[in-house]
Amino acid sequence: MANPTPLLQHLNDQGLSYVHLKYLDHHHFSESEITTIKQKAGSKRILTTEKDFMRLQGSLDALYYLPITVAFLAEEVSFQEKIKTFINKKGE
Repeated sequence: MANPTPLLQHLNDQGLSYVHLKYLDHHHFSESEITTIKQKAGSKRILTTEKDFMRLQGSLDALYYLPITVAFLAEEVSFQEKIKTFINKKGE
């Protein structure tokens, strides 16, 4: 299951008011779930993960997401070298 805690903490840190709807990771939304989301949102914006945005775009108006970025906190160069070595060994 995906961990929504970082996103929720970010929203709380911004002092935003929101209603959190929780679904399993890799969830495929049914028409009734989309209807429920529409009803709960009313005329307000809908914020979702980037992954769910890809599934929901075209089904919901006022749909937004925060982009996902990846950053290494330590030893990025070492990690990249390990990946390159692994890929080169697979190609032999």
